[in-house]
Amino acid sequence: MKKYVGIDVGSKFIGLAIADGEVRIATPYKVIPVTASSFSQVMDVILREEVAEVVLGKSVDSKGVDNAIALEIEKLRIEMKSKIPEVAIHFQDERYTSVEARRSPFFKKGERADASAAALILQAWLDKNY
Repeated sequence: MKKYVGIDVGSKFIGLAIADGEVRIATPYKVIPVTASSFSQVMDVILREEVAEVVLGKSVDSKGVDNAIALEIEKLRIEMKSKIPEVAIHFQDERYTSVEARRSPFFKKGERADASAAALILQAWLDKNY
């Protein structure tokens, strides 16, 4: 069964969400601290879950212009494409997803919102494309 992963890249944490091709409902999966091993941890999830498509949050400011994180996201996309060329990689606007995730009735104070933000990014892409 086809699987999708949504990725919300931040300066300190990377949020991951996952959805399968049958139900196509994104759910928060994991939060990874940004370290030297972050990329390998993301790749481990993609390979372990046999992901067919990745949706990266496109990080832009309120005017739609790439922000500081956009360069890191592009580096991640290039590295992913070189390691797993068979996996399709897409972008989805991620503006305000962290704020929206924190406003969710399911959000618990003190938790990281990164995986929930990744789920919002992935779900928006799935809704737009399926």
